[in-house]
This record gives sequence, structure tokens and C-alpha cells, in this order.
Amino acid sequence: MPGPKIQPIEVAQKSSRKDLTKAEIAKRKAREEAVKGETDKIVPPAHLTLKQKNEFKKLRDELLKIDIIQNLDVDTLALYIDTRTQYREVVVRIAEEAEHGMVGSKYYNSLQRTKDLLFSQCIRAANELGLTFTSRMKMAQPKKEEKPENKFAKFGT
Repeated sequence: MPGPKIQPIEVAQKSSRKDLTKAEIAKRKAREEAVKGETDKIVPPAHLTLKQKNEFKKLRDELLKIDIIQNLDVDTLALYIDTRTQYREVVVRIAEEAEHGMVGSKYYNSLQRTKDLLFSQCIRAANELGLTFTSRMKMAQPKKEEKPENKFAKFGT
């Protein structure tokens, strides 16, 4: 089970019902800066096609605007672009097979399994990069803090 999600200090300050001390805010800001990576080498890898490189650059620019991509994310973004390209190619092949009446053939079924696999890989990479609305909301959504258990509750009436 994953541990508690750590929110950026700006989000925590706006959404928290608990007031943070100056020391807590400084500590959180220092921790955020320590893990924040550089963004100066976010370039498409050489193995991508020209079309994929253009898609990479477009997504990179969008992710830079919302400040959720760093140099360390280059491979994940390239994997997403490559997997999405393969997914689209398989979808086209499936449509061609269906058009020729090959639905139910071994090849058609194999393409369907490949499509499902590529889709799940693509979604995982998209979630890691914050490319889906849900994943972006999880990055910024405040979590409700649980109230500490009252140690005297066991003696209650």
C-alpha cells in the first residue's frame, strides 16, 4: 500500500485546514527544491521518428507550462509516444481485418490482445506523466487529514 501523498506546499497551504508554521513551510519548500529536477535537457530521443519527435515536443511544451516534467521524465515521455504510435497502428490493422471479414480469426484475436496490452502500457505512462485529468488532479488534490484518535474515548460513557 502506498504511503501518504506529499503535496506541493502551495496546494497544502490553500487546501489544508491546519495552519502550517513558518518552520514547517520552510522545511517543505526545501524538500520540494531538493527533489525538483532540471528541465534543460528535455529533448526527444534519437530513436523516435520525426513525427514522434514533433509529438514529443508538443507534449513537452504543455507539460513544462504546468511544471510537471523534468529531465528524468524524458524516457517515460518517449515510451508513451512510442506506445501510443504502436497502439494507433494496431487499431488501424484491426479495422482493416474487420473490413475484410476476418473478425474472429487468430490474427484478429492476436491484434486485439496486442491492442489491450498497448493500451494499458500507454495509460500507465500517461498517468505517470500527468497526461490524464485524473492523474493531474491526484497531483494537486488535497487529502483530508484524519483526526487523531482520542486516547480517552475508550473510557467514554
